Amino acid sequence: MSVCTCNVSLSNTGRPGCFPVEGVAFKLILVAMQQSDGTANEIDLENDTLDASYISGLINNSDDNARWFPIGNFKNVVIERADPITQEFDDGSVFKIRDGVKSFAGVIPKQTSDLKRKLDSWSCTTFGAYIITKDGQLIGDGGTAGKLKPIKIESGSFDARYVHTTDTTVPQLQLNFQWVTDFSDANLRMLEASDWTSGDLTTVSGLIDLFYDIAASPAPTATGFTVDITTDYGSVKSREGIGGLDLVTDFDVVGSTSGTTAIATATEDSSVQGRYAITFTTLTGEAVYVQKKSATLGYNDFETETVTLP
Repeated sequence: MSVCTCNVSLSNTGRPGCFPVEGVAFKLILVAMQQSDGTANEIDLENDTLDASYISGLINNSDDNARWFPIGNFKNVVIERADPITQEFDDGSVFKIRDGVKSFAGVIPKQTSDLKRKLDSWSCTTFGAYIITKDGQLIGDGGTAGKLKPIKIESGSFDARYVHTTDTTVPQLQLNFQWVTDFSDANLRMLEASDWTSGDLTTVSGLIDLFYDIAASPAPTATGFTVDITTDYGSVKSREGIGGLDLVTDFDVVGSTSGTTAIATATEDSSVQGRYAITFTTLTGEAVYVQKKSATLGYNDFETETVTLP
């Protein structure tokens, strides 16, 4: 529950008021500052419908540069601003030159080095972050009237460190970075959890990257083949299989000549998680691959592997 703070306005006409204040940081939503077409990534506070569909649409956006990438759940978060840069004169007077650098530090427990690899890729992009608090608040840059933008990050400062397990600690990912030096805390604004008509920001997660291998045995036929679908987590030799997928509803087979073809049946192997035997309309002699349907939510696109059918 948000804390309510009473305050007296500094204006002559102000009166005491009670308002919610920021909760403890719990997650971050990483997002590029601009979409691929150059449009700024921002929440339009006047026109956007703030609900679960809105959140899902951003997380599943086909444009990587418009997509939300939630990460967390953070522990031991420290967000603080260093002392300002000042100049002191001989008479003892001090002039403030600029604000000190504002930094973020936090850990995500029970993580693997795979997450570090994903986060490292952000350091060569221009991006920012929204902060999600434990109270479900969304905090961003409200410096533009009617908009809430991600707070821009100094990409060169973005440092993800994998911390190994010890006898007394779990493996974890330590994340440190600095916000851009010209961001003013005076522009911090937040959306309360109650501002969303549906959806819970504290439970959001990013897309799962999927990979697949077309099995050599049993050999592919003109009407089907066996495929192993995995994530990029797990053993370097045996990645974690993804069971329970509905391939008929959520995936297609694409042929080099026939184009998109629906999967007719998909039977998951009872002993090997993530292994599926699929069938489809005859595609004799075509090079084919599996493709996620555009309407499929929760998963990123495959890296394409093709096989030529007999």
